[in-house]
Amino acid sequence: MWYADDSSCAGSIARVREWFNSCCELGPKWGYIPEPEKSFLIVKTGLEEEARAEFQGLDVQIVPSHRFLGGVIGPVVNKRAYVQEKVEKWSGYTIKLAKVAEKSPQAVHAVVTKSFQHEWGFLQRVTGGFTEEYKPLQLSIQRHLMPAILGREITELETELLTLPARLGGLGINDPVTEQDEAHRASQQACALLIEALREAPS
Repeated sequence: MWYADDSSCAGSIARVREWFNSCCELGPKWGYIPEPEKSFLIVKTGLEEEARAEFQGLDVQIVPSHRFLGGVIGPVVNKRAYVQEKVEKWSGYTIKLAKVAEKSPQAVHAVVTKSFQHEWGFLQRVTGGFTEEYKPLQLSIQRHLMPAILGREITELETELLTLPARLGGLGINDPVTEQDEAHRASQQACALLIEALREAPS
């Protein structure tokens, strides 16, 4: 997976080609063997012809967007579609877990807090700016999952209290809407030093 962004530096596609050539030359001795036919070069709209010319002779797939490491690189519309697709799936899983919680509330609570909610937490860290897209998942948790775990209907205020950690009297089930911005911000701060180092690396 390679990404060329014309806003980062002039001739970024040519620089990516240089990196790719270096990987082909130096990679094998470290056990890394690049395969052009399995590689994707992600470029902004309007840069396709430049990319084809620069990578002429290599069977690299040139695309405007592609999924990568649990997220999406590319235009906002592609990222939004991916988030909506994942939220729809997670909302369905939440309703299924709520049915199981009617008989095994503790087991379901453990599944949600120890595993399930970390799936959308990861997506929120790598793909920010889509708070409202998580609303269906938030509603599934409020209307189905939490009432099933507690064995009764709950109010909106109770829902907010139950998102608190267990040490503060809550269930520790994260609210995917309110957590979105903070999760992405924390990820950016954690990666800031590495990003700066890559940007300042010599050509």
